Amino acid sequence: MEKEEKVKNPDRVPVGRLLLWRTAAFSKSASFIVIGYLALYCTDTLGLPAALVGVLMILSKISDGVTDIISGYLVDRFHFKSGKGRPWDLSLIGLWATTVLMYSVPDIGLVGKCIWIVFTFSFASDMFASMYEAAGSAYTIRAFKNMSVISKVQSYGAIIGTLLSVVVSISFPILMKHIATSGAGWTKLVLIYAVPITLIGLLRYFFVKEDYPVEVTKTTETVKIADMLKTLKVNPYILIVGGITLLANMITGMNAAQYYFKWVVGDIAKFGSLQALTLPMMFSMIFFPKLIKKFSVSFLITAGAILGAIGSAIIFLAGSNMAMLAVGFICTGLAQMPTSYMIPLMLLNCGTFNDWKGIGRMDGTCCAANNLLNKIGAGVGAGLVGVLLGAVGYDGMAASQSGAALFMIKALYSLLPLVLFALMFVLIRFYKIDKMLPQIEEDIKKRKEAAA
Repeated sequence: MEKEEKVKNPDRVPVGRLLLWRTAAFSKSASFIVIGYLALYCTDTLGLPAALVGVLMILSKISDGVTDIISGYLVDRFHFKSGKGRPWDLSLIGLWATTVLMYSVPDIGLVGKCIWIVFTFSFASDMFASMYEAAGSAYTIRAFKNMSVISKVQSYGAIIGTLLSVVVSISFPILMKHIATSGAGWTKLVLIYAVPITLIGLLRYFFVKEDYPVEVTKTTETVKIADMLKTLKVNPYILIVGGITLLANMITGMNAAQYYFKWVVGDIAKFGSLQALTLPMMFSMIFFPKLIKKFSVSFLITAGAILGAIGSAIIFLAGSNMAMLAVGFICTGLAQMPTSYMIPLMLLNCGTFNDWKGIGRMDGTCCAANNLLNKIGAGVGAGLVGVLLGAVGYDGMAASQSGAALFMIKALYSLLPLVLFALMFVLIRFYKIDKMLPQIEEDIKKRKEAAA
């Protein structure tokens, strides 16, 4: 009897479908873990000045405004035979191809190297990642039956995705120490990850179909740019969610840990061993579906911001003490989980808010705006590292660093994230959809029943 009841559970998610669903997100996440070492590659292998690298990271974000708008427009505008969001998973091929090229800079002089970095980084982040991310909500809401199922997929699936990503996070710096001792070594290292992870990422496209058509209040044949602008005007919560995403990605985008473990701790391979602590942390995601029923998403993000600030303070005091660094790492890691895994749910709720306002879900627009701020945050974070390190005389080719450079590395890994967590705590106060959602869903239901 118990088995029969479980089979009939409408919110049940087959394990196979859950595993396949997370393959694409893992592939994209893994590419960004690899791209996260770009600044270190530029300063310590190519010999580019840190300040120049920071400027290049920021310049690479200039085209984001255009590409994200275009990506969101294309997702909202077109529906292909294979689905509305599903076809855009193929952009993972381009993402990994440009990532390999990014770490294969030829010896073409300072200007040539800079142009190569800007173009490959821009194509990976601005074009291919934008296409993949803009289709996220459109694909998700059509691949699963309801929000209860989606919540489970985000939480339980996050454990799978995190587990796979941790393998990359742990192994990459360890292999980097032994393989990436030259430019050619970096290319070889990235290829080791690029080929199999690209193939894994495409499994979702081939095996997870859009089985649940979505009916919206507004039915128009085409979506215009004016509709996208109207959506951003009508729904202020899109930019609030985007602001939280921007702050979260500034924290992760700085990637100051690589510099910290190389110069303050003295062994970058220890950063890989520290990543192993993510494994026990990821099981906290098992409790997220229950936590969401008991607490609002905004409450969980608030708690995360407080925990992140505490963890950042511990890291600042740690120095090279691995025990304290481990505690700080756990605190900041747990702090980022609510934003990492609840943002997709918040964007889906923004789509529901749009539908309530009678402008259609506009999921592509919601994701595009969020993706723009996502990548601006990552770009500004990476840029700040380079600019601030350059300002204190960091030299990646030197045998040691000055006291000022070492303090700046510590500040970038601890004090600046502390400030960003504090800003996140303030911004989430303005997110009100949690309280409005029950009434919004009831109104939409009545509207559809009246129209039937």
